[in-house]
Amino acid sequence: VVNPMLNILGGGGNKGNQLIQIGGVFNSAAAVAVYIIMGALIGDAAKAHIADATPALMIALGVFVVGFIGLSVTKIEEPEQAPVDVSLIKGAMKYRHFVLGVVAIFLYMCVEVGTPTFMLQYMTASPTEATPGLGISAATAGLIVAVYWFLMLVGRFIGGAIGGKISSRAMITTAATICILLLLFGMLAPTSMTTEVPGVDWANLRLTWTEVPVGIFAFMLVGLCTSVMWGGIFNMAVEGLGKYTAIASGIFMTMVFGGGVLVPLQGKIADLASSYMSSYWLVLFCAAYILFYALVGSKPSHKQVQ
Repeated sequence: VVNPMLNILGGGGNKGNQLIQIGGVFNSAAAVAVYIIMGALIGDAAKAHIADATPALMIALGVFVVGFIGLSVTKIEEPEQAPVDVSLIKGAMKYRHFVLGVVAIFLYMCVEVGTPTFMLQYMTASPTEATPGLGISAATAGLIVAVYWFLMLVGRFIGGAIGGKISSRAMITTAATICILLLLFGMLAPTSMTTEVPGVDWANLRLTWTEVPVGIFAFMLVGLCTSVMWGGIFNMAVEGLGKYTAIASGIFMTMVFGGGVLVPLQGKIADLASSYMSSYWLVLFCAAYILFYALVGSKPSHKQVQ
């Protein structure tokens, strides 16, 4: 949501992209923490009793009560906002590279969210289920998926460091190409090719080792590619929009609902095909479109909207 402000502060172009990448670091840091904590909690879920959760539930209830009381007695002045000028929306939609960018960010959500979501599902599902998986413990799988988000964090640091020197187009072209290759390897690599990865038995606080197919590592590395895509696509999509930049940014941000559409669709594909790997063809298609956008669709149209 703060991307428009960061882009403006950077003056658009490479500097704007650089600030967007730096801003995304905090998003990735939170994601890393969540997966590690969730994996630890789920890993011991079978041993837990409802009574054990009572103190935590009471604390949570107390926090909500205090928050509700605080909001009830606090007067918040609502800022006056002018009605949206429909002509501005129509004007923004006349820019071909912006419209194609809106589609790109919609599809990007499938690449960013779908890849780790079904990587986790694939690892934790039992081999005997209708859509079989690897049967890895949730604690170990959570740590592996956390690495995906950690690589996004690393990638955004790198993107922030080099974003002022490398164009968004070059950055996204490179990232999308590598992403496609990694997805293909992850999908097609035989599960018999395995390596051991460390995990944590949170109940006994000890280190464990689990065999994981090498294809999982390819999916993990996709995090490095997706790290720079959001900011780069946004930067290219709003380039040269002038007075339409603000409304275009709002339209662009609404496309995050792509994750709510495409990720369930990916799950449906996995169920119909009884294969998690088959569902990644949808992710591959989305990555291919992003490559098309970087190479062709992102080139600003020279037509000036009146």
